[in-house]
Amino acid sequence: MRYGAEKTKGARNANAENNFMASVIAEGEKEGGQLDDLDVTTESTSLIFAGSDTTANTMTYLCYAVLSRPELQKALEEEVGALNDDFTDSDLEQLPLLTCILKETLRLYASVPGTLPRVGCNEGR
Repeated sequence: MRYGAEKTKGARNANAENNFMASVIAEGEKEGGQLDDLDVTTESTSLIFAGSDTTANTMTYLCYAVLSRPELQKALEEEVGALNDDFTDSDLEQLPLLTCILKETLRLYASVPGTLPRVGCNEGR
């Protein structure tokens, strides 16, 4: 909870407007709002815990997928290596191979395991 409180305080100080936590914080600060400080801190802590495991799973599978195919690894290293030293998130979003690898990793290896079958939209009709 302490870490969630620290991150909530940092989010308040950043004055972000376009993310989920900014909406939660705004609701907590609104007079007559549905959330109090404890609710906001709890939500922040929950998101941190939920995001850390799913990110770790995704990164593990992504590394496996790339490192098991040396030609893919080489092509990805070339694409990322062509970036300027001061690249931004927007620059990364413009890399087609990186984007494809991320999407395919998420398609093949769900970040949250589940028991539901992976069925195509036309199957079972």
